[in-house]
Amino acid sequence: MDILCEKYKEINEQVETRDPNMFVWIPSIIVLRSLEGDDHGICMEYYPNMYDLNTDSGKLYHELIELGNKIGTTIDDKYLLYNSLEKLLLFENNESELSHKLPKGVATEFLNKIKILSMNLQRIKASDWNNFIDLAMNGVD
Repeated sequence: MDILCEKYKEINEQVETRDPNMFVWIPSIIVLRSLEGDDHGICMEYYPNMYDLNTDSGKLYHELIELGNKIGTTIDDKYLLYNSLEKLLLFENNESELSHKLPKGVATEFLNKIKILSMNLQRIKASDWNNFIDLAMNGVD
């Protein structure tokens, strides 16, 4: 979270004021990180069905992976691709450089799929998730 706050000053303000939008983008960023295999097992801990292809959630996650791969064919630079997707999730800016490079509706489809998964990430083990977010926001004393 600290890295995002350093990268985007608008995000820092949202975190400081506990803007409700951050409770949408934090799990979305975690799901995005899971696509990179870099979520530190958070998705597996709080939403294991996301990885089970026999569930609707697993099928949706697989569709998200395929969509991410499709988007990846439009941007060769993996770092730029990740940052573009991150900005899309954080700011939902349909005028981003990514939106201009994709077929119409692909960015919105990606955003919608990741939001569904991120809502479920928070919902399955809600009290544990709330404790996790509280610790992530306030640190461990």
